Amino acid sequence: MASKEYQEQDSPAANTTACRLATTAEGELVSKPSVVMNFLQALAAILLGNIVYFALYSSLPPLARHQPLHVDLGMALDFWFCLVAYGLIRTARKWR
Repeated sequence: MASKEYQEQDSPAANTTACRLATTAEGELVSKPSVVMNFLQALAAILLGNIVYFALYSSLPPLARHQPLHVDLGMALDFWFCLVAYGLIRTARKWR
């Protein structure tokens, strides 16, 4: 079982990267809370961006509507909505 006591140690690739890993007292690798929080923020941004994009989908011009299995302006616009949502989430977290 993993202990609640964590200590930071240099990763084996510490010579080439500035990556640091958290380990338990038994030496098992564990995720830092910031990794989970970053994942949840990114997931929320993707969901929010897609909700906004698909809510506006019917009012978008045909060129801005994404066609499945194509790289087009609609995909870029969807990505932009997700990027804006991510920026808003990160900004809101820094204000706390």
